[in-house]
Amino acid sequence: TGYKYDALGNPQAYMKIDAPIGSKKQTNMKKNYIPTSQLIATSTAQEKLAQNLSGKPKKKKAKK
Repeated sequence: TGYKYDALGNPQAYMKIDAPIGSKKQTNMKKNYIPTSQLIATSTAQEKLAQNLSGKPKKKKAKK
């Protein structure tokens, strides 16, 4: 652990991490990775939902 100082001179606590830079990028990529098949399935489901919602005419209330 140690302290770094920000632009205003306030101390900020931080922990020293000995992890190499390359492995850090890979873990972020694995954490946020979504398989292509899942993206395709999601997009087709959203497209069908949008067609169903926009295709049905809404009933308007009659004005008295």
